[in-house]
Amino acid sequence: MSELAQLKERQLRRMIYLLLTVIATTMICGRIAVVRSSTGEVPFLSANDRSRWCTISSLVDDGTYAIDRQVDYREPVRKRRVWYTIDMVRHRGEDGQQHYYSSKPPLYPTMLAGVYAAFKTLTGASLFGEPFMVGRWLLVLTNALPMVVYFAIMLGLIERYGKTNFGRLLAASVVTCGTLLVPFAISLSNHLPAAISSAVALVCVLAICDRRSSPALGFVAGLAGGFAAANELPALSMACLWGALLLWSSGLRATSMYALGLMVVAVAFFGTNYYAHGSLRPPYTHRGSGPEIARIESVSDAPDVATIRPLLIQGDRGDDLTIDEETAMEIRETTKPDLLEVWLPDSQMRYAINRDGAGWILAQWDDWYEYPGTYWQPKYRAGVDKGERSRGLYAFHATFGHHGIFSLTPIWLLSIVGCLCWLRSETVCYRNLAAAIAIATLVCFAFYIARPLIDRNYGGVSCAFRWMLWFIPLWIWLLLPAADWISNHPVGRVLGCGMLAVGLFSVVSSLENPWQHPWIYQYWDYLGWLSY
Repeated sequence: MSELAQLKERQLRRMIYLLLTVIATTMICGRIAVVRSSTGEVPFLSANDRSRWCTISSLVDDGTYAIDRQVDYREPVRKRRVWYTIDMVRHRGEDGQQHYYSSKPPLYPTMLAGVYAAFKTLTGASLFGEPFMVGRWLLVLTNALPMVVYFAIMLGLIERYGKTNFGRLLAASVVTCGTLLVPFAISLSNHLPAAISSAVALVCVLAICDRRSSPALGFVAGLAGGFAAANELPALSMACLWGALLLWSSGLRATSMYALGLMVVAVAFFGTNYYAHGSLRPPYTHRGSGPEIARIESVSDAPDVATIRPLLIQGDRGDDLTIDEETAMEIRETTKPDLLEVWLPDSQMRYAINRDGAGWILAQWDDWYEYPGTYWQPKYRAGVDKGERSRGLYAFHATFGHHGIFSLTPIWLLSIVGCLCWLRSETVCYRNLAAAIAIATLVCFAFYIARPLIDRNYGGVSCAFRWMLWFIPLWIWLLLPAADWISNHPVGRVLGCGMLAVGLFSVVSSLENPWQHPWIYQYWDYLGWLSY
């Protein structure tokens, strides 16, 4: 083919890329323009995104990470608690009082609070006063615009590493319209920034490995890989593999720059977490008892205040609270049969009493999900939140079942074929990258399958097995050689289009609200096949 013909083909592809980007962005912005809750008072779609909105509002409007005012607020007409979220924890704040906080890591909401603060300064509008105007504009600024950047990055990647017109256009259609990342662009979540960060890390690492960029770009890769892990903890596996790839292909300079980028994100992540909660651990990790204070042996009945008081007075509690014979104290039951709470009303301090065989253990309180009215206990959870008892069934539904990665978006089957193609590449960097993505995918999937019962819930009420969405840009790169391969066969092209059609169907069926069950789950529920 002549250079002129190649130029015309390239120009035509770019026009199609632009058209797909316009269609996808307009679709996203159109949904954002009318997004509203099921009851109609706010543009928040679930407990998950409300949790982040509460932090954004509390930081800018109240100057605190505590979200008490937000979750207690009732709209003036129907008196509904339209900001209330089950994704929250409760613990003692710096003022010595018990407060509610979002269970989400605070780094990303803190960044979004900066956008809200600037918007509020420029317009004078607040989330409480004008929730639709402010909320929708913030979604455009923090979701829609980054999605345009994401499209540009991935389409550039496809143009460079794809080989055929059909393969490139198939992958471009998947990027812009065919994955379940798109519905999450109309709601605040950790999945969008994690996926976009993965895309940035991918192109940076490829550019360095291909010697098309200075190793200094490793710093950007470190920021992106670290931020992906800050939003999706299992993405830390890929963050480590990015570093290994750079060390293998480009040496210490690129790797040291990458490590520096990771350190910047780590400082920001742990710093905001400590500032918000007084702990380096994210809120969702505080689910049990803290360090042991004392052990109470051979006591079958629950210990009383007379037994506990001297242990608190004499024991190493790890706090500076003064406890004596006059300190008010009571022992309360909790939602857990083997857990009691020691409550000190004057200081609002809590301690835990856990049953341990024939005795009991007095420990520091660290169960932030245990509070009056909590949803996150077995007797309160409903539907998929009860957890899937069978790990085998959980693995099936997460792959080919009602929340299946392959049943909802079958184009990812081509990513498996493409991975095998990359593993046979003559370029060592590409072989290593394909192997790294495959390893990270298997490790993260195994991590979620191995979770305890309370966490085996498919991501809750969600249109996808959402914890794997950050892999999407990596899987798209994997599928490129497979998309090129099927382009040479008429049956393959039809099969590829059929896979894309199923994925697009899943996207469209979830575009009104990503916080709903997938269409397969809803249909099986209609048929009575589900037992939740």
